[in-house]
Amino acid sequence: MKKTLFKNLSIISILLVLALIFIFLNHVISYQGFYLSIKMIFSNFIPFIFELLIFLGFSLILYSLLNKIWLSILIIEMTYLIITLISSFKENINGTPLLLKDIEFAKNLSELAGFSSGKLTISLITAVIIILVIASLFLLFLWSKSKEKLSVKTRISLLLTGVTITLFFFNPLTYRLNYKISRNYSEEEKISNYSVVNGLYFTLSSNIATNYNPTKKEIENLKKEVAYATDNYTFNNKEIITPNVIFIMSEAFFDITELPDVSYSEDPCPNFHELSKISTSGKFVSTTFSGGTGYVEAEVLTGLCGKNLKGSSNLTALSNDVYNKMPVITDVFKNYGYETTFLHSYNSNLYNRLNMYKGFGFDNIFFDDTFPSDVTKHNELISDSDLTKKIISLIESKSDKPMFMYAVSMENHYPYINGKYAPNERIDVKSKKLSENELEIMNALADGINGADTALGELVDYLKNEDEPYMVVFFGDHLPNLSTTDGKSVYTTLGVSSSTATSTWQPEELFKMLQTDYLIWTNYEEDGNYPDKTEGCTFLGLSVLKRLGFNLTDYYIYLDSVIAKSTLIYRDRLFVDQNKKCYKTIPENKIELMNNYKTAVRDIIYSDNEVFKINR
Repeated sequence: MKKTLFKNLSIISILLVLALIFIFLNHVISYQGFYLSIKMIFSNFIPFIFELLIFLGFSLILYSLLNKIWLSILIIEMTYLIITLISSFKENINGTPLLLKDIEFAKNLSELAGFSSGKLTISLITAVIIILVIASLFLLFLWSKSKEKLSVKTRISLLLTGVTITLFFFNPLTYRLNYKISRNYSEEEKISNYSVVNGLYFTLSSNIATNYNPTKKEIENLKKEVAYATDNYTFNNKEIITPNVIFIMSEAFFDITELPDVSYSEDPCPNFHELSKISTSGKFVSTTFSGGTGYVEAEVLTGLCGKNLKGSSNLTALSNDVYNKMPVITDVFKNYGYETTFLHSYNSNLYNRLNMYKGFGFDNIFFDDTFPSDVTKHNELISDSDLTKKIISLIESKSDKPMFMYAVSMENHYPYINGKYAPNERIDVKSKKLSENELEIMNALADGINGADTALGELVDYLKNEDEPYMVVFFGDHLPNLSTTDGKSVYTTLGVSSSTATSTWQPEELFKMLQTDYLIWTNYEEDGNYPDKTEGCTFLGLSVLKRLGFNLTDYYIYLDSVIAKSTLIYRDRLFVDQNKKCYKTIPENKIELMNNYKTAVRDIIYSDNEVFKINR
């Protein structure tokens, strides 16, 4: 009995040491440094112990079943390593680590990798760790060959021990404990603090432990707030016009001339600059940096804050039936007789767009397969000028109804690589601060920005000659990712941001790095009637409805009267009020208001939509 117990303890000790070694090596990849990895482990010691014991539990189960210690560790470590590397690549390309909601796009990995060609590079420290992992696994294989096979009795006892440890960490009581440990962190912060695999585990367990259905009390509080807002809302009794409204969400567009210490052979965005003088314009505050286009368009169209969803969810990865009951600005347009169209110059594979826009009730949905075969492409992406041609063709074939269109461009999507544009198309970029690699990125970006600007000019020139009233809402969805193959970034080189690690940004810096540019041009309003202002992603659609003078639905009345008056943007690690004051968390005087808003979002998404009763 004592001999068996001693042997079991010896095996457990060996597996625990192996777990410690391999987890540490994976942490070094996540944090790109030995010292920082040690610091983060001791700063988050309880989550680290959880991670260590979970690794041990699975090791014991696999060892007892396979009877090969090297194979058991190999399976777990390779899974861990692959997830860590994917997260590192994603953070380098997209500015954020691997999140639970990214699993929705697993089926599109080959497509995403195609976007990222030329940017999937391995740092020196990552290469060293991969070599150490392979060497350690090989040594473990050689060492284990000389060991005797486990007896049936030992295997059964190890299996029971492994199952017991695993069940301890995967049960409702531990999930609630995990929630208490990590409730003050967003999913991104959990991953940044605990490492990617452990962060995903804590996020998943917290999601399971949390009831996302609003309570009766929360629903009653929301109903009171909504009733007060609607009772005091003044409906517009004036005669209004119904202009054709075209939203153009331009991929990674921003005023590139605002970057410091950079010069251009010509203005990359002359049309935007000229139109800004006669239009409403300003900063557009996105909820994402360097990626996540689908999240932006969903938030613009609905006014639902993605931050209020559970950690593994986002507005583009919900069950199809949920989209039928989500508020959309197209509901208001349809109340005024509009025909609604969604247009994207790429395919429907990403962000669940086809199902989402069907659920949103769009009358017409067009993707790249509806474009002519002779379109111009840059790095296999349809040009913005061809997107404008498609918009014009839809205008010329539209019905007598006014048109609402939401168009999404793709030409300026990453990667920003040499050869994306022909030499005679290039705008030359100069900067004493940028390396040759960084200048190549900037040259491709400047050409992409110029392509978007040219297409904007072409559309406005066409609409100037139209007798019908038109409104064009043009904005960049997020700043582009300008990271380099050596792990640096154009932003850090130019002093625009302090670090390539977005998780280290303080609220003010994060707010700055979420800002792109927008303008609203019309062919029927007098100049200066609507002054320049900063627009938050969540409330841009609402702002346009108000500008048109349309009577709002109850949901948008509530959003306008209560939430938009106090909030410019709300997302992980950032709350910005309408005075542009930045906070890392919701300020105390806004907590009740934002809790009611969270109830509204969760009532619509996870519950019975009891308050707004939207059903398309």
